[in-house]
Amino acid sequence: MGLTFVGVLIIAYINKILSLNAVPEPWRLLAKGLIIVVAVLIQQRRKA
Repeated sequence: MGLTFVGVLIIAYINKILSLNAVPEPWRLLAKGLIIVVAVLIQQRRKA
């Protein structure tokens, strides 16, 4: 549960930074998607 909350905070923080820097919405979505994919891959490696 704790790591999920940290993940949500990281995504929100990155979204806020990208928004303040006027990054277009499609690029923000791409960044969030890449973060989620990387997190899943890291978790898969840890379980193996």
